[in-house]
Amino acid sequence: MYPIYNWPHQAPPPAPPPSAPAPASAAPHYLVADAIDDAYDHSQPPPPPPPPPGYAAPPASAVAAPYAIDYHYQPPPQPQPAPVPPPYYAPYPYGYPQRSTVSAYGSTAPFEEQLPQQASNFKPIQTKKNSKPRINKIVKGSMVSPPTTRRRAPRKLAPVVVGEVVNDDVFDHYAREMGLSRPLDATVSASCQLRLKSPLEFALFDTFCATVQPALDVYLPHCVWGSIIPEIALYDDTNVVLDAVLCLASMVYARQPSMATQIAPSAPEIAVKYHQRAVESIEQQLPRAADDFSIMARAMVATVVLCIYETFLPPLDASYVNSASVLLFQLVRRPESRGGRSGRPPGLERSPLYQSCFTMLMVCDVYQALKQEQPCWCPSDQFWQALDPDMFDGLDDYSRGQAAPDAPMVAAATGWWVLKSVHLLGVINDFRCSPSALSYEDYECNRPLQTWRQLSRQLTEFDAHYPQGLAPIVYQWDPLTSAFPTIYFRLPAHAIVYLHRKMAHLCLYEALQRRPHRDDGAAAAELDKLGADHPRRLAREIFGVFSTYDGNPSMSGVMMPCLRLITTHLGDTQLAQQMVALAERQPMVGAVARSVCQYSE
Repeated sequence: MYPIYNWPHQAPPPAPPPSAPAPASAAPHYLVADAIDDAYDHSQPPPPPPPPPGYAAPPASAVAAPYAIDYHYQPPPQPQPAPVPPPYYAPYPYGYPQRSTVSAYGSTAPFEEQLPQQASNFKPIQTKKNSKPRINKIVKGSMVSPPTTRRRAPRKLAPVVVGEVVNDDVFDHYAREMGLSRPLDATVSASCQLRLKSPLEFALFDTFCATVQPALDVYLPHCVWGSIIPEIALYDDTNVVLDAVLCLASMVYARQPSMATQIAPSAPEIAVKYHQRAVESIEQQLPRAADDFSIMARAMVATVVLCIYETFLPPLDASYVNSASVLLFQLVRRPESRGGRSGRPPGLERSPLYQSCFTMLMVCDVYQALKQEQPCWCPSDQFWQALDPDMFDGLDDYSRGQAAPDAPMVAAATGWWVLKSVHLLGVINDFRCSPSALSYEDYECNRPLQTWRQLSRQLTEFDAHYPQGLAPIVYQWDPLTSAFPTIYFRLPAHAIVYLHRKMAHLCLYEALQRRPHRDDGAAAAELDKLGADHPRRLAREIFGVFSTYDGNPSMSGVMMPCLRLITTHLGDTQLAQQMVALAERQPMVGAVARSVCQYSE
């Protein structure tokens, strides 16, 4: 048979014609075979055409059948690289093999030889300008990293607080500390119907939310007295907080005769009745407060409300300040339980409840001390400093109250400046009203003047860090045409800080005059530096702020101590009478203003 061609374009050769069959009467078989053999063409078939370039026939061992020829593609041979002679190794000046090469500048430069890798991951023993590469940790004296490396746990990023705290979060903290919770329907209508039992109590509760709240929340960064305390009072089943709230509202209600006669003609008697009921409620719950800190927290809030009540009365002994400070001290210094173990005390800054109560107690203590012209009942360096040293150390850090030059002051920074100004005003007033008796050593070294200069430096530092965001937006005063300036602020809280600052300067001036000094002319020289018109100018600036905010309830709290302090320095009886008239128009002051001022008609 002929070979089979597999080339697709090559047709097989034509088959030869068949030979004629032999006749039956032919010669014998061997003759017939010879004839057939002679007739058959013994010549070889023509060879197959050569394959195209790039194709080669497989070897004979790879042919599937003796009659089949298959062609496979074989790439052309590639040029092989020339063999590289082994390098010449120089001595080891750096502790590992090197070879000498000629650099581009013609000098011999060392070339680091690539050592054979002994493991799956290679670790260099020296890194270039990177002592901690992001590969496996380098171990000196070893060329191979350990087979397994320990992966570090991901670091937890500290939370970043942007903006202000939501009032709902503050309310949850208050309710948790007092052992209370909101109803499931999140409404207070049912609680109002259960707690407030008469139209008079509804009117008193509305007076507290509308009139008393602006005078108290101006000192705090959150709306505590306007939204949180009233709701807490309605959820409290002991009625401790509610009775104190109604007591304070009844005093304000009694000082507004036009409103009081609409419901209760005998408003002063109503105020006395609610005050007695508030005191009885606190006395009933104090035995339970020894074992339940939530009851103690409610009693503390109620006592703070009574401190505010006491601040707006004529000059009296600050009895409620002492009681509230003792309750606050017990709550703040108690160990915080965690999983059955006692931890560190919660502190003031970690609790909005304790911090707000502490701020109101300090404000009431300083205002009552200014109103009565005596030192504070709870001095900062003796009582409050021991309560929370970390917080008082933070009062010396002015960066906590700073903001960008063109950015507005946030509520937290404003609250820090309010607390700082109250603290500084209280320290200066304690020095002004402290006993005048001196020891012989204090007199010889002129200790009062040294203390005065130290307080003056603190006040100067306060003025130097006073932010632009708290400064007045309008200040107009022409002494030739007006007796007092016109001053406007962005917020009432900014005006409060400004008033505290001016009152501190005025108290410092009075302290230099009142305290006995050694007769060496140093105190007189300090008075000459300030000038004789210094207290009069300060008093009229304070008067200008109150004339701008005439009738604003936010100024009710600071009105009474300012009225006591500036009436003798105005230098004009008519201005003093106008100041008293401004105080009487404040809803929380009223007719008590004449019993506080120091001028004689």
